[in-house]
Amino acid sequence: VINLLSIRPLDRETIFASVKKTNRLVTVEEGFPQCGVSAEIG
Repeated sequence: VINLLSIRPLDRETIFASVKKTNRLVTVEEGFPQCGVSAEIG
């Protein structure tokens, strides 16, 4: 679990390493679907 709110600036290397290790990415957020992290990834 990587809490993106606690990482500033965004640590892309940690995210990429986690996805590479697990072959999984799940995002959970409360914002608008068209303006959040999920929109940028998808």
